[in-house]
Amino acid sequence: MFTTLSTFTRLVESRTSKILVSDTVGFINRLPTYMIDAFKSTLHELAYSALVLLVIDISEPVEEIRRKLSSSTHVMCELGVAMTKVVYCLNKMDLTNREDAREKFDRLGLQKSPQYVLNVSAKTGYNIEMVKDLMKSLVLNDHKPLVGEVRGT
Repeated sequence: MFTTLSTFTRLVESRTSKILVSDTVGFINRLPTYMIDAFKSTLHELAYSALVLLVIDISEPVEEIRRKLSSSTHVMCELGVAMTKVVYCLNKMDLTNREDAREKFDRLGLQKSPQYVLNVSAKTGYNIEMVKDLMKSLVLNDHKPLVGEVRGT
C-alpha cells in the first residue's frame, strides 16, 4: 500500500543534455485519512522543482479529466507550487485521436496556460523526444518559457 507513495528519480537524456527527473505519486482518489499527510509530504518536493510535468490522460471523459485536473491544481497550490512551472502533458494519444484530444483541450481551457503539450503517448513513445527537449529548454533556461502549443510531427 505504501509503495504507491514512493518517489523515484531517473536520468533523462535528450539529444544534448541530461536532466534528473523525479516521478512522484499520482493523485489518488478517496485516499484514506490517515495517509493524507504522507501523500502530501511526498508531493512537497514539487515546490522546489524547476519544472512540474502534469500528465493528463486525454483518453478519459472530459468531466473526469476536469475533476482530476482541479484536484491536482488545488493540491499543488496548497503546497506552494508556482503554477508557472507546470507543463500540461496530454498523454495516451494511442487511445484517442487528434480531434478528440483538441476538443477536450479546448473544453478544459488549457490553451490559457503558459505551457502545454499535445499529442503524446508514453506507451508508444510518440513525441517523447519533444517532451524531453521542452523539459531541457525550460529547466536549463535555453529560451523564454514557451507560450502556446507544442505539436509533434
